Amino acid sequence: MGTCHGEVLKAPDLEIPAFFLDAMENTVPKRRRTTWFLFFSHQALLICAMVRTLVLVPVYLRFISEETFGAWLAISGAMAILGLADFGLPGLMMQRIAHLLGARSFKLLGRTVVSALVFVSGLAGFLILLMWTVSPWLPGWFKLAQDIPDLVLAFRLAAVDAGLLLLVFTTGDILVGWHHPRPYMAGQAFSQGLGIMVTLAGLYRGWGVVALPGGLLTGTLLTLAVNLTSLGGLLRQGLPQGSLRFDFPVLRDVLKSASYLVVTRACRVLAFRAQGVIILTLISAPAVVVFEVTRRAALTVGDMVNRLPMSLLPGLAHLKGSQEEVKFQKIAMSLLLTAGVAGFLSEGGVFLFNREFVRLWVGEAFYGGAGLNFLVALGMLLSIVNAALFNLIFARGNFGLITLVSLVEAMLLVSLAVLWGSIWNLEGVALAAVVGGLVALSIQGLGIQKYFDLPFARSQLAQMGKGLGMLTLYLLVALPLTVKWPPQGWWQLSLGAASYLLAGSLMLVSCNSQVRQLVVAHFTFGRWGRLLT
Repeated sequence: MGTCHGEVLKAPDLEIPAFFLDAMENTVPKRRRTTWFLFFSHQALLICAMVRTLVLVPVYLRFISEETFGAWLAISGAMAILGLADFGLPGLMMQRIAHLLGARSFKLLGRTVVSALVFVSGLAGFLILLMWTVSPWLPGWFKLAQDIPDLVLAFRLAAVDAGLLLLVFTTGDILVGWHHPRPYMAGQAFSQGLGIMVTLAGLYRGWGVVALPGGLLTGTLLTLAVNLTSLGGLLRQGLPQGSLRFDFPVLRDVLKSASYLVVTRACRVLAFRAQGVIILTLISAPAVVVFEVTRRAALTVGDMVNRLPMSLLPGLAHLKGSQEEVKFQKIAMSLLLTAGVAGFLSEGGVFLFNREFVRLWVGEAFYGGAGLNFLVALGMLLSIVNAALFNLIFARGNFGLITLVSLVEAMLLVSLAVLWGSIWNLEGVALAAVVGGLVALSIQGLGIQKYFDLPFARSQLAQMGKGLGMLTLYLLVALPLTVKWPPQGWWQLSLGAASYLLAGSLMLVSCNSQVRQLVVAHFTFGRWGRLLT
């Protein structure tokens, strides 16, 4: 973790004003509420994103030509690439701040916050200035029509939004790590909703394509204002004298850790995006559509489940900083059990109902077949368990391991997808993702086992194995039923999926003591909350 991180563990600050210590002690019980609030806030933000990117697309096309909207999509893709320029600081700041609070190293906390904000502010300003300057040449670089109205202005607004988002995410993750997520998450949800309304109002008032980045920028500015106000209030609580200053050695240590995360993010983007490019190159463009449509439900369900370990990250990092290893082990095993059960139930649901979902959504011609569907569902299960392990390792600050895992998984996925895709088409590409997920699971499992008391972990994993065995039998019973009586409409599909999840959950609660203790006795979040406090 570097010398500064080691300093945290060796020398916690002692000369701290009493009222600030009181404020910090009042922060510790907020781990439980932080977990609750983050989980449901992530779901709300996911819904906002789905509204903006899926539900409102027909509305956009009513007011913007197809050519102009395609140009905007190209611009959006370029802005997504700019997101890699944040050096991984936002996610790292969440882990680092929570760790420093747990270790009670408040001087280093203040210097870390100030140093990171100074660096990110300069980086954001540089990116905005750069993209603003080159924007007149971008239509030619993207091979877009030069006469699309307001395209350059739309790109400039999008560049400002992308630059300010670096500050939004950094300040927001500092607040989350400080166990004050409400201003950031609530402000972000409200701001996104307001941004959607600004976009719609702009479209109706004839702004054209400018309405799209205009709405995004409105939400970003509001969220940034809320974050800065909230963070300023925390910093004014009474940090030790001399802590609120820029410290280059601290920044160097932060950037050293963040460098691992840059590689990690790049590998994950490569692994996710490369599949479509490989299919386009080896097979055809229509095959890309079939592949993406077939795995859409699995990606969405997996994204929703993976919000849970993300929500637990600040509390786990705080426990690591305060060296509460027993609590960390208990919450980690509860998380892995829940991830395994939720992943297996989700896998079965996708395998049983995805064909009907695709048929009702866009037509059965876009369904890739039972083989592809099974591999996609299996890949989703592996991604859910891997996400839980990833966040546990991240909370402990072992960035080298997660970088190694991401690099190996990405290289293996791409190479096997090229080889097997040329032999088995779409199924070969999906199988490559499964093998990559299995290898990542093995490396992460071996890497994290040293943090656990082995007899305790083995007993917990044995209970998890029993639960997954029962779910396998349940899936074998449910499969012929869905084949015999497939749902015929959205209501039947929704009812069938809900019944499947309810019956599977009740079976686990009644037959598995570990799941029963987790869900019934402590209502899952209550158990995690008590462990985190």
